[in-house]
Amino acid sequence: MGNNRSRQTQLYHELVGLLMKKNLSQRGLSLVEITVVVLVIGILIIGSLYGLRVVQNAKIKAHVIQISVYQNAAQSFRKQYGTWPGDFAQATTMLNDCNAVRQCEDGNGDQVVASRNNSTDCRMPAFTTAESAFPCAPAAAASVANGSELTQFWRHLALSRLITDLRMRPFRYNWGDSMPKTRITGGIQLIYEGNNGNNFVNGLTGHFFTMSRDPRVLVFNMNAAGNGMIAIDMAETLDKEMDDGLPNTGNFRAVGNWGCGGPGETNAYNGTALRQCTTFYKFDQ
Repeated sequence: MGNNRSRQTQLYHELVGLLMKKNLSQRGLSLVEITVVVLVIGILIIGSLYGLRVVQNAKIKAHVIQISVYQNAAQSFRKQYGTWPGDFAQATTMLNDCNAVRQCEDGNGDQVVASRNNSTDCRMPAFTTAESAFPCAPAAAASVANGSELTQFWRHLALSRLITDLRMRPFRYNWGDSMPKTRITGGIQLIYEGNNGNNFVNGLTGHFFTMSRDPRVLVFNMNAAGNGMIAIDMAETLDKEMDDGLPNTGNFRAVGNWGCGGPGETNAYNGTALRQCTTFYKFDQ
């Protein structure tokens, strides 16, 4: 694809160069020549737009596969050990290399992936809060093993060899180390929501994968323009690939301003605004 785009650019510059030479020597272009220029430029633009669409579709397909891998890994872990990764109370004795060096800890075994001491304090905060620390995220330069089962979820999966795309370097709380990168943008966070009156996922409770820009910060005021993660049309495509294609129903939920299924809005996607939708996928069904 990169070679095709380079070739298109080269042809464009060659054409412009030839026309400029002709223009300098003969002063003026014929109607046929102008038509050819317009057609060539149109073809180049269409080719570029098609290339962008191909890239976007490839990212969406890769992201769907990625989420499916993590969901299957989590369910396989639960089937083998009787609880979710992160919540596993015997992780340090039953998982290879689950120790202080790896910043790996036990969970509390209550079937909820939230925090060791209080399984409700990693829920999503108020919907209208502008920005805050991500629920149960470690402080800057703190150990990943900070008592949060949300951070241990990925450690337990990696050390059980069910996922292989984390480096797990000590004190590296970022994408690719403590949590996976997405194939689209940012990284994947785990969220537990136990409040069925919440606005984020329209009353749905459970464990969710969500995309985030910063591993330590979650934008809560998702109804404000530009506070989402992805464009409306991309969220809709993901929803159709993974669920029912509707933002307020099913296991894939989207929240955002107009056109992205925010609280009180119609159950439909409407528009193509960029960075408008934040998505949540319930993986524990």
